[in-house]
Amino acid sequence: MKMSFFNRVLLLLPILWVVGCDNFEQEESALPTVETLDATEITRSTVVLNGKTTGGVENMLSRGVCFGLSEQVSYEDKCVYVGRGEGHYSAKTHELSPVTMYYMKAFAVMKNGEVIYGDLKTFTTSDFQLANLAIAPAEQITSTEATLKATILYRGDYPISECGFVYDKVAGVSLDSESESVVRMKLDNIADDMSGRATALQYGTTYYVKAYAATAYGVAYSEEISFQTKNDIPAEIGSVVVEENTYTTVRVSSQIVKANGTISGYGFCWSETNALPSMEDSNITLTGNFSHTIDGLRPNLTLYVRAWAQNEAGINYSSALKVRVKSYDCGGNMVTVTPPEEFYIGWLGDPSDPNNAATYSSARDGLFSSFLSGHSTYTIPSKVVGMKPYRVAKYEVTNADYVEFLNFYKSETVKDGDYKGKALLYINEGATAITYDSATNTWSVAEADANKPVVGVTWYGANEFCVFYGGFLPNEAMWENAARGNVFSNDPNVEMYRFSGSNTITEVAVYNTPEVAEVGSKMPNQLGLFDMTGNAQEWTSSFWVRNYYATYKEAAASGSTFSKVLRGCRAQRGAEQYFHNGSREALNIDAFADGKNNYSGFRFFDSNIE
Repeated sequence: MKMSFFNRVLLLLPILWVVGCDNFEQEESALPTVETLDATEITRSTVVLNGKTTGGVENMLSRGVCFGLSEQVSYEDKCVYVGRGEGHYSAKTHELSPVTMYYMKAFAVMKNGEVIYGDLKTFTTSDFQLANLAIAPAEQITSTEATLKATILYRGDYPISECGFVYDKVAGVSLDSESESVVRMKLDNIADDMSGRATALQYGTTYYVKAYAATAYGVAYSEEISFQTKNDIPAEIGSVVVEENTYTTVRVSSQIVKANGTISGYGFCWSETNALPSMEDSNITLTGNFSHTIDGLRPNLTLYVRAWAQNEAGINYSSALKVRVKSYDCGGNMVTVTPPEEFYIGWLGDPSDPNNAATYSSARDGLFSSFLSGHSTYTIPSKVVGMKPYRVAKYEVTNADYVEFLNFYKSETVKDGDYKGKALLYINEGATAITYDSATNTWSVAEADANKPVVGVTWYGANEFCVFYGGFLPNEAMWENAARGNVFSNDPNVEMYRFSGSNTITEVAVYNTPEVAEVGSKMPNQLGLFDMTGNAQEWTSSFWVRNYYATYKEAAASGSTFSKVLRGCRAQRGAEQYFHNGSREALNIDAFADGKNNYSGFRFFDSNIE
């Protein structure tokens, strides 16, 4: 009798189950075949390591290639990993040493902890290449100077950290030379076209020169050239002396100490960018007195000046003098501030009790939060990182300072730039002590008010004053750092004052009075800064938003592009809670043009850290 198809399937099921279980056990215990493949893309510090696995995927945890300096390299050495799988795999590794042979093995790690290795193979990293430089013959050779030029043809495999020229009176010059006369001329900028002026050379002397480019892995040199200075004795010239320095002019003088022949010309040369100016820069040939007024300058400009004289030996130069054109410096009372690498500004006390003594603490980054409503607020701590050193004036800008600026600037409004046409001062009754005479186009202030902080100054006027003199209005972080005396510490013996320089407001602040007082009438803070609390309230560059470093775009998104922050509070207020170092207020910089504003002043900041 024939069996039905259904019955035949039933008879086969036990057999199929046994075979299936056997295959499952084989898959669970299967090990892969691991093959180590040759390394590829080998450089001086990187390599791509390759391997191949066949089978054993279900029992595999991961796979990769291990490498090291010993033939006994194993999974315990450095490794690169890839996920489990089958077939070819590769991964790149870094930070290898140049010209070094490494041993490597592909491997697969199984779920039970067993490690399967491929064959041992090796690879060798390549050598790194230094820069390639070509040096040109020396030019403009005199008895004491020569111009050196070179070109970086190829920058090499590693970043160039320094380049320049090295020269000596002995051949075979290098940076490692032990010669006492070797000179290293480091250039300020790393550029493919290198140029520098060798100075203070001896006349009638042969010099040997190489260009160089230094990296962390070695120094590349050009071929060596030589040149000989002229044999004639050059004129000896005295140092350059500044006789007068105004906001737009610098008058300099010098003298010929020894002619050493017949003087055929003398004068000065100067440059804003070349630290060793020559006759190729701005220059003047003089007759009569050895002095000259350089005009058409701007405040705070850096100028390099050298005197020159020519005799039979050619042109010789004095040493260069670096001059900073006169700028506002608060009568010489500028303080350099070097902030901590990391600190916090804002309200550093108990948010629920504004009268509580401030203590240093950490908190959220970058945000301000109101403890009071409206445009007066304390701030939660905000983290500041990496602020660069800056200078700040000991005193607020006075009426006398601002009158001098206005009379020199010769305009009631900003003359150029983004704020052209904006008023510099609120010339309204009671807004400022400064008066304007349209007949003579001059500004003035009564002697009794000359040393009081300027008030009624617009944000645009404060900003233009600072820019004109080469400075800037500070952001809130700079201002508060200065107000706190640059003191930030968790040491209980280092007190964090609520006000700038004291916990007693009467010691440091002009407040609760209808008018401002002369600057410096109260006690200074730890940096020697006066009136950071009270007297005139001070403009900053910060927008009225929830971080002190907000850009114009960010401020526009919150509708605060015309609101700038003022700090320090003003003399007319009497409630102490408004005067804490963390207190901030805002003012629409265009809203008070037709009204009185007899409290807004400012302080000058700059970055002239010599």
